[in-house]
Amino acid sequence: MVGYPIEPEKIFLTNLYEIGRTTLDYQELELRAETERARYILVKMQRGWTGSWNIHREDEVTFSLLFRTRPDWSKAQDEGVWWITDDGQLRAESGFESIEGTGYPSITFERGLERHMQDLLVASWIAKLRSENITFEKA
Repeated sequence: MVGYPIEPEKIFLTNLYEIGRTTLDYQELELRAETERARYILVKMQRGWTGSWNIHREDEVTFSLLFRTRPDWSKAQDEGVWWITDDGQLRAESGFESIEGTGYPSITFERGLERHMQDLLVASWIAKLRSENITFEKA
């Protein structure tokens, strides 16, 4: 049996980023580069009170916003999410795709998106899914 509170720990490892939580409630996560192929050494994810996520990269002194999530109300039933930049450019869409009555997580990218951004979006998407599945149990 694990004591409470549980210490922050590594919750998942992708090929490029180690994903760890920085708060006990999984509302703040860190993605740390595991290889030289990763463009950013440290990325922080914070979940706001509305449920949307803000993803920042570490600069020399501060963190700057890379993108954020917003609900896609046209896909509310599939928990659709837009991944957009600060100036409103759509980078990816995620949600659940129904295959034979079962919902599977899916993500699609905008055409021409650079590989390092695709890698970061996938790592962020995995972190988001993991965090939400740990903190919320669906009926």
